[in-house]
This record gives sequence, C-alpha cells and structure tokens, in this order.
Amino acid sequence: MAWPGEIAGYVDLTAVAKRPYGKLSLWGNEKWPKSYLVAGEIALSPTCGLVRSEKEPIAALNTLVVGVPKEGLGEAVAAYLNSSLARWYWAVRLRSGVLEGSSRAHIYPRALEALPWPREPRKDLLGRLSALYRDLEALARESRDNPSEWFLREVEDRIDRREALPLSAPRFGLDFRKWQDQVPRIDLRVEGAVLKGSLHAELDLKDPDLARFAHLLLNFLEEVTISSEVLQKLLVPRDYRDLLREYEDREQAFSVVRERFTATLEAVDEVVFDLFGLTPGERAHVKARLASFPLNRLRPRYPWEVGEPRPLRAYTEDRFL
Repeated sequence: MAWPGEIAGYVDLTAVAKRPYGKLSLWGNEKWPKSYLVAGEIALSPTCGLVRSEKEPIAALNTLVVGVPKEGLGEAVAAYLNSSLARWYWAVRLRSGVLEGSSRAHIYPRALEALPWPREPRKDLLGRLSALYRDLEALARESRDNPSEWFLREVEDRIDRREALPLSAPRFGLDFRKWQDQVPRIDLRVEGAVLKGSLHAELDLKDPDLARFAHLLLNFLEEVTISSEVLQKLLVPRDYRDLLREYEDREQAFSVVRERFTATLEAVDEVVFDLFGLTPGERAHVKARLASFPLNRLRPRYPWEVGEPRPLRAYTEDRFL
C-alpha cells in the first residue's frame, strides 16, 4: 500500500555503516533482507507496506518500524496489518494513545509485536490475503496520478506565475468578521456559498463555486485549524471555476479506482475475520467501533489522499506586499 518517496532525507546505509558511531541494527548483516515490512512510526493508525529489494534496501531515519517476515508470509502479514481488526486491536485492546491536537499516535514496535496472530493459520486464507495485498499494491500505483495531486500541481503553477489572488483581495469583496473561531479543518463544510466551521465561524464567499474551491484547497493545507488569518491569506487562482470543473470531472472518473481499492480493503477485513474465527456479532462490533467517534478519526491515509507533510504554498505572508 506504499511506495518510496523522494530520496532526499533517506539514509545511505553504506555511509552509515562506515561511521565511527551509531549502528545499523537490522541492516548490520552482510546479506541484506530481500523483503521486509515497513510501518509508519508516527501515523493515524498502523499501516504497513512490503518492500522487495534485491539490492541495498531503502530505509528512513527514525520514521519507520521495520521487520523481516517469515518466508512466504510477507504479503499476508502486510495485508493483516492494514486490516480493521489490527487497527481495532491496536487502538482499543492495547489502549494506544493519540497526541492531543495533532491526532497522531506513536506506533511503537512493542505495540505491533503485541498484535495477535493465529497459532495455526489456514494456508488457504493466507494465500487469499497475499493475493489481496498484491491487488492493493497495483491499485496504490494506479492511485498515484489522482485528482488531488493534479489539483495541487495546477494551483501551485498558477501561484508561481502570479495568477492568484488572496481571498482578502478587493475583487472578492468578502467580510471576514463572522469568522471568530479556530476551526479544525475536518469540521469545515459548505452550505451554498457559505463556508462554515462552527457557530462562531462562517464566511459568505458570495459564489458557490468559490466556496467549494476554497473548501477543497483548505483540505490540502498543513494547517490543523483554520483561522480568519489563514482564510484571508489563502491564494485563489483567477480561473478557479475552470480548475474546479476539471477537478470534479477527474474525481468522478477516479472514483472507480477508489471504489475498487475500498472493496479490496473490505475483502481483506473479511479474510482476516475468517482467519481469527470471529462471529458475525464480533465482526459487526469491530466495524461499528471503528466507525464511531473518536476512532473514526484514526483511519489510514489512502494513496490518493495528499499527505500533510507536503508543504502547499497556497498562502504566504508577504507575497503581495
């Protein structure tokens, strides 16, 4: 379900091995592992990918939990660690904590190690999990060219060409005085031409297209909460209507990939439930618990979703001063 990011920031393992200090731990062997599991150390919930490498492996400093699976079990274990059952057990049974404000948790190696695994798993179910994981990999690769990435590229291109204006520009004629609250980005919604966040935070953008565009762009910002200051500095391309139409057309076409990915994840859940012999009532309990607050906020970030660590230059302090 994952792929390597930019090489900047990744570790040159050979150089590390030659240092007079530090150690390579898992990578200290003369023979590199041909495949290994990687799980994000800081994340909304446990997620896992299987890396296959005939050469020196890819590693990231202090951002991944890494483990070598038993022969033939890599894909099945990776699929299991992406399942609802693993997420529920990690969040509820292991009482994993979440950082206040950021909604991020530290995925400790000991927590992953404590996740259950059947003593005598059925081989047919393990084979099914492996096949489903390969399907998820293929869909993840297909998801890399998605509407969100296209939208960000187009917006940033217009900002670089100075073809964007802040929402506070006289052209828009907006009154920001009714936005008096710091609103979690996830709570933003659009009603007609009005962007709303709480009882003390609403902005009439006078144009439903502009409201939808601003809402969409705000969802890609690194800001956890949206203030009046953030709104006033938000840069909007002059051709925002055309961009919005194109994005919506691409989103409709891409929905097929997203639906296939979601269906595959649901199939993984059912096979994992079968692997552990859960009853229909137990399966329903796990699903209902994950769908309710606050666990519904702790879901994985899927391949087509823009990662928050990526900076979006959608607003600056002095670009138009």
